Amino acid sequence: DATLAVGGNPKSIGMVRRLFAPLPSRHLYILPLDAAAALRRRGVPSPLAAMAGKAMDTGWRLRTRWLAPRAGGDLRVEEVERVSDAWLQSLYASLSPQTACIAPEAAHLQWRLRDNPRARYRIFVAWRGEHCVGYLAARRVSMGHEAEYGLHVQDWKVAHADDLTALAALLAHAASQARKDGCSKMFTTCLAPGAEPVLTRCGFLPGPPDPHFPVGLHASPSDPGLSAAHPWQITDLSFDGDGCF
Repeated sequence: DATLAVGGNPKSIGMVRRLFAPLPSRHLYILPLDAAAALRRRGVPSPLAAMAGKAMDTGWRLRTRWLAPRAGGDLRVEEVERVSDAWLQSLYASLSPQTACIAPEAAHLQWRLRDNPRARYRIFVAWRGEHCVGYLAARRVSMGHEAEYGLHVQDWKVAHADDLTALAALLAHAASQARKDGCSKMFTTCLAPGAEPVLTRCGFLPGPPDPHFPVGLHASPSDPGLSAAHPWQITDLSFDGDGCF
């Protein structure tokens, strides 16, 4: 009933724009974790970069802690090895009814995130009591610089009632793991109007616009819920860049 075109290269962007109804483009968001690395790349001497970077990182973390949505004490985040139908279908049932998104079955999501030979992701699940209220998948990737790594957030979903606090808790947990893994940044591209303010409050900075981030929709007119006028949430799960970042 529907086909999404997510992203494009110089040879396919024109086709996407001509054959698909346009959705808003995805946006790049970057959470800086190690300012010293960025300063060194810009030619700042290592001793000065280390001192200035530590002060900048501390200030940014305090700013994020002050502005990020605060979760209640009953919300916890855990890492899981497998995607379970039990918690996934419970989460799907509580997604925002106003937002369209890609909701794979548990077996497909397990293959896509954990059993994919090109890229293996860590999955963090947010729980409120025994009820799953969200998940986030990410993996450590090389940034193309010598010994510099980033954490690529591939996918997330959160329950409608917990869309602020659960997403903030998942992002904070992932950022903590990224620091432990020596990552200099955490990043994602997304089309998520409701989540983008949360990303900003959690310390993410908008990256430069990129012409390769278009999103298009071709849908059956018999289903009014599948239209370009409907709000959509698209993460990197729908993009084919595994193994390329």
